[in-house]
Amino acid sequence: MLSVVFLSYLYTFQVQNIQKFVTFYMILFTSAFIFAIAIADVLHDELNLDYLKAFPLKVQINSKTVIYCTVVAVLTIIFTSIVSGINPITVFTSFSYFLSNITKVMEILGLSISEELFFRGFLFYGVYLYVLLRDLYKYKEIKKIPENRRLFAFIVASIINSIFFAIYHSYVYLFSLSAIESLFIFGLIASFIYYYTDSLWACITFHFFYDLTLFLVTGVI
Repeated sequence: MLSVVFLSYLYTFQVQNIQKFVTFYMILFTSAFIFAIAIADVLHDELNLDYLKAFPLKVQINSKTVIYCTVVAVLTIIFTSIVSGINPITVFTSFSYFLSNITKVMEILGLSISEELFFRGFLFYGVYLYVLLRDLYKYKEIKKIPENRRLFAFIVASIINSIFFAIYHSYVYLFSLSAIESLFIFGLIASFIYYYTDSLWACITFHFFYDLTLFLVTGVI
């Protein structure tokens, strides 16, 4: 399935403007939905577990989520700015620039939501649950599984998820080894944020402000 998504993504690069992104989003969301249904079947038929309880998308919005997203946004802007060699204050004071490029900003937002929904919301958590299937048979609930087993599943899911994330984007950077390494690290950080904040919104925030800062620096996404 991931191969089909990847090849389809390459194809959509030949299509321009809105058609490219509509096609891309449709492919990504459809693939994510199929992946979720497959995991849901295993959880329901094999383990008799409630899908939403065992495989949450973690998209609830509360005060903790707002705090997480705010902290992630600020740290992402500061870190990305420093790595890119610009003053973080430049990003914080560039709202007029972003407003004049609102189409690109919305494009970045759409990519952040769709990619995080698939890579962290479904792929990461799907692999995480797959590693824990034997434990779920025994304990029935993730929270009851020993911490060392959950940590092991987190490490495996993070690595696999980050590998696919890097490969998925490598075409854009002409398969540059340094770019693939950076994308792999990005995937690890996003997985860490998703797992320890327990919120997909925090991941989306990280992805959005990372790309937004790069857009300010390079003018491309």
